[in-house]
Amino acid sequence: MIVELVPLLSKLIDNRQEDDEIILQIVYCFYCLLTHSEINQELCNGKTFVESLIRLMHDPNQQLRNMCDQALQFISESNEHWKKRISEERFRFHNAQWLEMVTGTTVDLSDEESVDEINNVVLGAEELLEDEL
Repeated sequence: MIVELVPLLSKLIDNRQEDDEIILQIVYCFYCLLTHSEINQELCNGKTFVESLIRLMHDPNQQLRNMCDQALQFISESNEHWKKRISEERFRFHNAQWLEMVTGTTVDLSDEESVDEINNVVLGAEELLEDEL
């Protein structure tokens, strides 16, 4: 029965994006649900729940980021598919921050061209290293 509430809570996150306290409480609720093994499997099989947490992992609110990080870490430890997806998202975010520092411009991770640009710059680094040898 509890699992049936997850889509409603995910929708509530989308509808109340500006209310950090409600979002924080919902993420905490998700975290508590993740601690139960049977419910954890059901939650990780759904897409909207984890995707909502991934979107929130870079929120300006420090408490919310910390709670999302804890929940995503729990998910990563219990599900291989989501472990890969969460690692990729963290990697992209880290590289976007690095590129912003180097170039002094903001990179939009929601834009596919920007993501391709990040991948080309980062993945093209091997060519530079080979040239120096």
